[in-house]
Amino acid sequence: MKKIVVLLGLLLSLGIVFSCNNDSKVINGKDGVDGKDGKNGKDGTNSGGNYGIVLFGDVTNEEAKEMIESSPIRINQIVVKNTTNLTELNFTNIEKVAEVIIFNNKALHKINFKKLEVVSGRVFIRKNEKMTSCIFPKLMRIEGDAIDNDSELEGLTIDENDNLTTIGFPNLEKCSDIQFGQESGGLGNKKMETIDFPKLIIANEIMFNNNKNLKSINFPKLEKCYSISIGTYSFDANENLEIVNFPELTSVNRIIIGKSNTKLKMSSVHFPKLKGVEIKRGW
Repeated sequence: MKKIVVLLGLLLSLGIVFSCNNDSKVINGKDGVDGKDGKNGKDGTNSGGNYGIVLFGDVTNEEAKEMIESSPIRINQIVVKNTTNLTELNFTNIEKVAEVIIFNNKALHKINFKKLEVVSGRVFIRKNEKMTSCIFPKLMRIEGDAIDNDSELEGLTIDENDNLTTIGFPNLEKCSDIQFGQESGGLGNKKMETIDFPKLIIANEIMFNNNKNLKSINFPKLEKCYSISIGTYSFDANENLEIVNFPELTSVNRIIIGKSNTKLKMSSVHFPKLKGVEIKRGW
C-alpha cells in the first residue's frame, strides 16, 4: 500500500500524525471523512501549525514530487525512510527546515536540495545502499538545535551509504557537528574518496571513521572547532587516507588522528596556523 504522510501541525510528543493519500479519494473509510484520516478534525488537512513531509513504503517518484511541490518554503521536518521504489528526490522549493532524515531507502540514489539555506536541527543520511550523490548547493547553516531527546548527533551525519561517492556543500559556513562514520567501530561510506567543505568557517565536533576509500579531507577555510577525530581507534581506520588539510584553523581543543590510518603520514597533515595544540595519535 502506497503511503505518503504529511505532518501538519506536528505534535510529535503526542504521537499525532496527519495523513492523506495522493488523490484524496475515500477508500474503505481509510482516507475519507470518517475520522480516521479525514476532514473532521481528528486527522485533517486544515490543522495549521508547522508542516512536514514524510515519505515511506512504496511511494513513487511522481507521488513524492507532487507532495514536495505543494509544500511551503519553510517546514518543520523532512523524513524519507524505508522506501522501496523511490529513486531520486529534488526538493525544488524548500528554503528552511528543522530536520532532514534520509534513512534506509532501498532504491534511492540521488537527492538534491536546490534552495535549502538553513537547517536549524540536523541532517541525517544513513543506510541508503544505492545512493551515489547528495547535493545541498545553497545550504549555509546547520545549527544543530536539539529536535527531541532521542536525537543522536546534532548537525550533519552521513554514514553507512555504501555507494555514496559525491557530496556537495559548496556554501556551508557553519555546522554544529559533522560525522562521517561513527566512533568505536561504526561504519562510514565505503566508496567516498574526497570530503571537501570549501566555505565552512566554524564547527563543533568533526569526526571521520571507517571510510575505507577516503583519500583526502579538506577544510580550506575552517577557523574554529572544538574537536577533530580521524580514525580514533584501531577499528575506526580510514585506511587509504593520505591528505588532511586545515590551513586556516587557529582554535581547537582536541585533535586525534589514529595510527590506524596507515597511509597517512604526519607530513601530509596540515594545520599550519595552529599553535600549542598537541595532535594525539589515537589507539
